[in-house]
Amino acid sequence: MNTSKIISSATINGVDTGALREVIQSVAKDSAKGATHWEVALHWRGGARSDTQVYGCTIGGQQVPKDFTIRIDEPLELGGTNQFANPQEYLLAALNACMIVTYVNYCSLDGIELEELRIETEGDRRTLASLFQMARCGHGPSDCCLSNDPAYKEAVRVINAKK
Repeated sequence: MNTSKIISSATINGVDTGALREVIQSVAKDSAKGATHWEVALHWRGGARSDTQVYGCTIGGQQVPKDFTIRIDEPLELGGTNQFANPQEYLLAALNACMIVTYVNYCSLDGIELEELRIETEGDRRTLASLFQMARCGHGPSDCCLSNDPAYKEAVRVINAKK
């Protein structure tokens, strides 16, 4: 007899909440299913240019194939060609993307439909250089400014209630 809990499903904010709940339940039963491993290979392309190749990752012990390139450059003022974002911009973008996914998922699970969610982050070399140290200490970036979207306050309330 199957005694699994029935999971209600709806797509809210583009998120399949039923599938997300299944992932959450699966990881709650077996934390190894939530383990991730990420790898990239960086290739110098001359001057300040480099390309990072993403081949795949492992999630819960399962290989997930990927095949794309992240192109990296520096501004003209720093010896680059200014054709692509620089490493600091990618770092800030990655931080913001992680926060967006978290906010959207929590809001979606609670049935909150978002019209817009925007995160603006800025940093200087001092801030970016210490970002990894702050992450190890469990702190976020100090120079982070979130939008004043009406749904943002509700998103923060939902996330803080989960802590």
